[in-house]
Amino acid sequence: MSSDSPPKTDVAQVAYNVIHLVLLAVTLVVVVVVGLVIWRSRQEWAEVAESEPTAAVVDGATPMDQSHFSPVQVVAAAPPITQVPVVSAEVASRALYEDEQVVAVVIGGQARAYPLNILTGPDREVFNDELGGEPIAVTWCHLCNSAVTFSRRVDQAVITLAVSGMLWEGNLVMVDHPTGSLWSQLQGRAMRGPLAGKSLTILPSVVTTWGDWKKRYPTTTAVLMSRTADVYRRSGADPHMGLCLAIERNGDAIAFDFADLARHLAIQHTIADTPILVSFDRQSFTAAAFDRRLDGRILSFEVQDDHIIESATASRLDPVSGSFVDGPLQGKSLSAIPSMIADPATWSLFHPDGLLWRAPHNPPHDLPAVPR
Repeated sequence: MSSDSPPKTDVAQVAYNVIHLVLLAVTLVVVVVVGLVIWRSRQEWAEVAESEPTAAVVDGATPMDQSHFSPVQVVAAAPPITQVPVVSAEVASRALYEDEQVVAVVIGGQARAYPLNILTGPDREVFNDELGGEPIAVTWCHLCNSAVTFSRRVDQAVITLAVSGMLWEGNLVMVDHPTGSLWSQLQGRAMRGPLAGKSLTILPSVVTTWGDWKKRYPTTTAVLMSRTADVYRRSGADPHMGLCLAIERNGDAIAFDFADLARHLAIQHTIADTPILVSFDRQSFTAAAFDRRLDGRILSFEVQDDHIIESATASRLDPVSGSFVDGPLQGKSLSAIPSMIADPATWSLFHPDGLLWRAPHNPPHDLPAVPR
């Protein structure tokens, strides 16, 4: 072997050093990329969703032919429920669970809760009531988990609604008195009868827990009757159970999935030229919608430490009532936007042109744990 040839040990050492440097470089690149992904994910988690996210067409079912109203009689029609028994929060708390889910309504400064375990059942599901001087109907379809509160004013008349015993595509069909017209709950429209083509006005309401509601509204009243179920409890609610908050406004319709809401807590969007905020409270599993306009300004929000904060003033917003609880805006409130809660697939059947909000960049990790 020539004396000029490098020793084999030197060649091996050089090769080892080269491989070691290459591995270090690859590791460094991987660390940087992973770090950027984690940082971006955390940023998306902490911030309110983009003001104008991309909305995707609702899927999950084939749109029905709405020109052919074909309800199916499944149980006997029930007489209308009027003069519902109303009690104070103190009395109601002796009978209701703290985590019992209720449809909750505020009109004219008066708050009232309608427990789902009382409202559910084939011969209930529609309560006629008057709150804050407004004749209302609180409706619930247990088959598609749809809760909608309507005004009972149609033109210059006040109607009374009842369970017809019929279903249309798995959703509650109501009948009015005195005309006998049949109404679709998820469309809020008369489909057959003298009032066919007329629509009911949807009123703001939320589905929340009794304990949470009475803390926010200590003077609330509640409807108290015998239970027809015992399953509607906060302990059984889950972001993955497939619910959405849906809004219809001037012919436009959009739904926000509870899983997205549980992740983001606040979503800003615009529907029919109205800037809205859709908020979520994980503790009570409550979704609500509000108009972002206040005192001539369009407000913008962000999420900090799981609190919804108005960006310009750092005022904190209560996600259920829409009231500012501290900061310069304390004492002021956003106006509630009428909405409904429903199963997204069923809702899409009745709103084939509706949209389902999708986050532009969903975080890659699991949903946060929901407090029990």
